[in-house]
Amino acid sequence: MANVHILQDINSKGYRLGSTREVELEEALRDSCITNSELNKNFKNYQKAYSEFNKIKQLSSEIDTLTFQNNQLQISNAEYEVKNIIHLKKIKSYQVMIKILKSKLALAQKDAFSIQENLSKTESENLFIKFKMGEFKQIEVELECVRSKLDHLKSETISKSVDSLACSAIIGETDKKNVIMPDSQTVSSTPEFLAEGWLTSKIDISLDDIHISFDMPLSIPKSVTSYLAQ
Repeated sequence: MANVHILQDINSKGYRLGSTREVELEEALRDSCITNSELNKNFKNYQKAYSEFNKIKQLSSEIDTLTFQNNQLQISNAEYEVKNIIHLKKIKSYQVMIKILKSKLALAQKDAFSIQENLSKTESENLFIKFKMGEFKQIEVELECVRSKLDHLKSETISKSVDSLACSAIIGETDKKNVIMPDSQTVSSTPEFLAEGWLTSKIDISLDDIHISFDMPLSIPKSVTSYLAQ
């Protein structure tokens, strides 16, 4: 399509239509129009590139943030693993301590049971000893009673011997005789001898003949019981 020029353009420029200058100007105008369109396209491309660059920059910032967070998480995970290892070691040590304490508890229970048995035995032995002490005190009382009776018998024997000596002194010395024993031994039969022999036979009782037992009641010899019966 041919270029259309108005009269104003011709008058203002002072050129003829179709001259070389006009053609150059038209080409320059055409080139400028093309350049403007290209500039517009390039500007739009630049805008897109800038927006993409901003997006890339934003994504890079987000990547840096995520990388930092990841590093922090890795550090936290490493610390957590270290703490977890420490906790596992503590748990194992606690388990070992629990086993040791359980064994000690079992031994302590056995010791307590044995101590309780010993205490029960000791209590029974103490009760038995107390019972025997009571019996011993009762035996002591009975022994004192027997001793008092023996003392009483001795005093009665001495008084009887004194009376017999007095009677023999009144009768006189003419009644002295020799006594023939079954074993052919001759013994003086003076009243003094008779009295002393009778006294000796009467009071020749030893306290050792009295047997005291903690398991049996008081046993008194027959020689003592015969005198007590008198």
